[in-house]
Amino acid sequence: MADVSRQSRSRILSFTAAPLIQNLIERLILMIFTIWTGLSIAFLVTRLSPRNPAEQVLSRLQGAGIFMRPEEIEAMRRTIMGLFGLDKPLWEQYFTFLQSVFSFRFGPSLLNFPVSANDIISTYMPWTIFLMLTATIISWIIGVVTGIVMGIWEHRRGVKLLEYVFITVFPLPYVVLAIAFLIIFVGILRVYIGVTIIPKFAFTLETLSAMFSRAWLPALSIIVLSSVNWAMGSLALARTAKREPHVFYAMVRGIPTNLLLRRYVGKNVLILQITALALSLGNIFGGALVTEYIFNYPGLGTLLYQSIVTNDFNTMLGITTYSILGVTMASFIIDMVYPIIDPRVRYGGGE
Repeated sequence: MADVSRQSRSRILSFTAAPLIQNLIERLILMIFTIWTGLSIAFLVTRLSPRNPAEQVLSRLQGAGIFMRPEEIEAMRRTIMGLFGLDKPLWEQYFTFLQSVFSFRFGPSLLNFPVSANDIISTYMPWTIFLMLTATIISWIIGVVTGIVMGIWEHRRGVKLLEYVFITVFPLPYVVLAIAFLIIFVGILRVYIGVTIIPKFAFTLETLSAMFSRAWLPALSIIVLSSVNWAMGSLALARTAKREPHVFYAMVRGIPTNLLLRRYVGKNVLILQITALALSLGNIFGGALVTEYIFNYPGLGTLLYQSIVTNDFNTMLGITTYSILGVTMASFIIDMVYPIIDPRVRYGGGE
């Protein structure tokens, strides 16, 4: 009997592990393919620009009043082309770029030549992570909790009124809200005071205080609209969950609202919204270009905009690489963890 039980357990484990390993391999292949496709498109897009980085550096030097003879200009041009790797065929530039992805060394930054793009990105990245991570988590908590509560008590007057407010705010362009916040807090109240010099990130009270003083208003503008978006999505999910037969039966039986909120409706909404949160967190490395540009916030969004304007393709590729890796890794983690969060999902067999 003991041998039979051991054999049955081993068969169960083998049947359970086989789909898990197969799914893991498939997701890894898909993740690698997605990363490669995204990086290849980003590389080709940056090489489509007709502007030459060497000519831009030389024009800066000449604009600064530095005189050079023609042979010195030509030697400088060849040196700069070599630094940016533009003296090689396109296919060789492509493989050099793929190598730089593994080492995270993207070459010199044209925007701050001859400083490396890595140093520039590492200076701006903590500011974006601080802003986007804080705003995303706070807005998710506020929005999801609000949406679930509205879904439970959707027939009350206050909930109906709040829903009308959300429907009005929901389609509002973010630019309008950001500019309105600037006018109110900067032009009228004059309470928004940001740092003008970007300190190198360190876990010190001075640095964290400087980041907070610069980030609170952009974060507030993101939180307001993002909370509404999360709330509207959670409200729709809560209404769908309430139509499920087991939830409807629980409501008919008169199960207490707190238990209904926690065990039935809230749990179903959280399962889906946690997935969306993970994707949002994976996207923070791309920065919030519009937010950072409007508020002149020293994050990756502002740096990306400046890189596009100045054709600093090394910095552009560095920021794009972090963004692609963040989104694809978040998606991969979701695929692996989701069956644990939702036991109804099974590897290899769907729901």
